[in-house]
Amino acid sequence: MQPHGPYHLAGWSTGATVAFEMSRQLRAAGEDIGLVGLFDGFSPYTPKLSASDPDAASARVLSTIARNLSIFSGQHLTITDSDLAGLSAEERMAYFLAEAKSRNVFPPDLSMADVRAFLDASDRHVRAFWSHVPAVSDERLVLFRSADPLEWAIEEETELAELPEFGWQRLSSQPVVVHLVPGNHVTMFQQPNVNALARVLAGEARRSERRPGQQAAVDGTMMNAMTIATAISAVEPSHSIDVLRRIAWLEYVRLNPAAASRLFCFPYAGGSASIFRDWHGGPLTACEVCPVQLPGRERRFNERPFDRMKRLAKAIVENLPQDKPFAFFGHSLGALLAFEVARELRRQAKPLPFHLFVSGAPAAQLCPNKAPRFNLDREAFVAEIRKLGGTPEEALQSEELLELVLPVLRADFAVIDTYFYLDEPPLACPITAFAGARDEEVDQPEVMDWRAQTTGRFDAQVFPGDHFFISEFGSKVREMRRIPPSRHAS
Repeated sequence: MQPHGPYHLAGWSTGATVAFEMSRQLRAAGEDIGLVGLFDGFSPYTPKLSASDPDAASARVLSTIARNLSIFSGQHLTITDSDLAGLSAEERMAYFLAEAKSRNVFPPDLSMADVRAFLDASDRHVRAFWSHVPAVSDERLVLFRSADPLEWAIEEETELAELPEFGWQRLSSQPVVVHLVPGNHVTMFQQPNVNALARVLAGEARRSERRPGQQAAVDGTMMNAMTIATAISAVEPSHSIDVLRRIAWLEYVRLNPAAASRLFCFPYAGGSASIFRDWHGGPLTACEVCPVQLPGRERRFNERPFDRMKRLAKAIVENLPQDKPFAFFGHSLGALLAFEVARELRRQAKPLPFHLFVSGAPAAQLCPNKAPRFNLDREAFVAEIRKLGGTPEEALQSEELLELVLPVLRADFAVIDTYFYLDEPPLACPITAFAGARDEEVDQPEVMDWRAQTTGRFDAQVFPGDHFFISEFGSKVREMRRIPPSRHAS
């Protein structure tokens, strides 16, 4: 070990427990800890084994080792407890060797002595993992979970696999950060998946390299369960943006110390701050683009999403930096949210946006414009999401991914479906509305009715595309969202 930290520690599979325990012991020794990375590893558990039946415990260990070899070798090697029932220890090893050789997991000339040495070492490893009872850690744990799950042979593993953070939250005093990365338990480390994993890992390592008085500055895209795509890059820290880095509500803010204004961007239902990750530069060079990250997604995966507009708008107002002039942009749910945040700022006599951009949403006074959908049964709700578009079909076909995204989607739809418009004076800032020419979710006249919500200038623009036209025509939207330098002073 190097003589001084900070230490970055990471472990794969059961190695995650080794990294976790090393971080605790190093911290207890007075060392600084950086990243604690957990690569597709469950938190430690104790299988439900009878202490009076050592043969059963031994058979379970052998079954576990066979399963692990099957995963690592890419071969189908399945040995169950029932296969080993009634066999002596020597007979179990002989059965294991024959099965492994028949599937080319072991070379045909491997001797029983070699197998015995391997199994003895593996047995000690597995039993050490099963018997370890860790204490709660104060470190920030980052779990890199493979997107393609395996079929687990052990009851305890199956139970942990149903938890988004694989059970690590019970061992951490901080929220566990979860990244869903492409591949399975093995192929996550193979090309091209390993490139995506490496970028996320590098970003998290830089994020953890903090010093007193310095805030880590990271820009890029974290793994999004909706898109199964990832990339992270880092930028140098800047004192001018420290205030943003301390706020969990903002992500992917690209440093622009010379910018005179900010543009806060609010996502659509089920969306995250990453949809605005590329909305930098070009006509927006003169401002800082600040995507708003709502609870329940990406880095805030473990936080409960809001399901009512009033509470959500108030929470955003409480955490919104207002040391520079700012404008709002929102698409679909984000448009209605941006409008309500602006009105909540006015109610609290706080600075208001100098411009409101609303996209793909009916005017607030018309909402909700559809029958409630958030309380539909699972099958009907998924059908509505599929009809709306914007969610990859592979996510809708995967039970595991649906378990991750449905709670956020239901909460977001509840925000829309339970929204109650209060008649208040129009805003004084200009409003620009955007609509999709083929949007079947929102009619163009409903978008044009935003003109009633401002005493200032109203502009509108129709783009080719459906409800998610901002994804297809982001460059044109950015062009329309140019903030004139003359507007900064005002």
